[in-house]
Amino acid sequence: MAPLTSKQKKVVVVGAGGHARVLVSLLGLIPEVELIGVADRNSSTIGEIIGSSKVVTTFEELPALLEQGVTWAVLAIGNNQERSELFTKLKSQGFSILTAIHPSAIVETDVQIGEGVVICAGAIVCAGVVVGPAAIINTGAIVDHETFVGGFAHVCPGSCLAGRVLVGERTLIGVGSRVIDKIRIGRDCVIGAGSVVVEDMPDRVVAFGVPAKVRSHV
Repeated sequence: MAPLTSKQKKVVVVGAGGHARVLVSLLGLIPEVELIGVADRNSSTIGEIIGSSKVVTTFEELPALLEQGVTWAVLAIGNNQERSELFTKLKSQGFSILTAIHPSAIVETDVQIGEGVVICAGAIVCAGVVVGPAAIINTGAIVDHETFVGGFAHVCPGSCLAGRVLVGERTLIGVGSRVIDKIRIGRDCVIGAGSVVVEDMPDRVVAFGVPAKVRSHV
């Protein structure tokens, strides 16, 4: 994460759903950040309260904020594919994507964290982990040593990835799931809530159960 200076304070949260409430709360704990508000997909929600902030603009009107010195955005989009597309679009417009780490998260000093990553309250990210751009390590998740979490992936609340796991880009690890050590999970997968993954998974599959089995293809 690039150091936040006095010229890098103003931040807009992009997305106005449930994850936005989490990020508004998180950003309120980072003194260097001045949260100017939330952006939603359409104008009908402008003025609505999101936690301690409110919706101030739409996705289409975001470039206008650059002229006001708001050069940082944080992505509050749960859908992995949409978050990936917005990341690319916002970068092309001139925004920097903020990396946000909750103060209660435990992140070892040698962890490599990509641009735009969000690590939520109570998460534990252990030695040698690599987290790709705009991935989400959600509330209370554990990512053990030397695991690789691909860009735009989402490790949902209460999930646990053992050591040396590989999670592909845009893959969702469902709430409370468990992945044993050295497992490889492909890109664009969905691992259902409460699953236990004990074998490798190919790209673009939906898998769930104890143990997790491939149930369909994306």
